[in-house]
Amino acid sequence: MAYDNKGGPTHVMVQQPQQFAVAANKEPFSACTLVSAVISVFCCQVCGFPAMVLALMSYSDHNVNAMESYRSKKSSACCLAATAIVIGTVAIVGIIVVYMYYLSILLSYLNIQY
Repeated sequence: MAYDNKGGPTHVMVQQPQQFAVAANKEPFSACTLVSAVISVFCCQVCGFPAMVLALMSYSDHNVNAMESYRSKKSSACCLAATAIVIGTVAIVGIIVVYMYYLSILLSYLNIQY
């Protein structure tokens, strides 16, 4: 307080409590979920299309700052994309093995050496 020359207060100073607002940093969007979902569509459509839909939904949730929903859908999209890529890879390897097996049977039947 400040006092005048007679000892009385001239004005009262009130200090406001300081408030600190901590702004949470927005988690950056990772496009690898979308990329893996698009690749997974070419490997296995059964798991690839839901992965792409979930990846796009997680992108829209990220834009509106619904982070819990974003993380949940992103996780599901990654799992489905990985499953589709594994299924597609196993199917392609299986087709190649079966093709080579029947090709060797056909060539041995025709007595052709390769």
